[in-house]
Amino acid sequence: MTTTNCLTKIFTFIRIFPMMEFNKRQKLDISKNLFDITKIILAIVVLGPIVSAERFKLVLFICGLAIFFIIFGLAIFFDKGE
Repeated sequence: MTTTNCLTKIFTFIRIFPMMEFNKRQKLDISKNLFDITKIILAIVVLGPIVSAERFKLVLFICGLAIFFIIFGLAIFFDKGE
């Protein structure tokens, strides 16, 4: 898959995603899955390097925190949906 093809698919999804309608059950399922993903990201990318014996990489830690907060925000957004 070429980079252009991949980017086209991502931008198409971003344009279509706001038009999608989810019922309450679907929003709850999405939020549960996103909360689970944030737990995994927190454990692997953020907390893992702190407790490991290897050298601490600040860039990886900051990127992991950023991804954690973005996905956590999405999970909260879907969780509060009616």
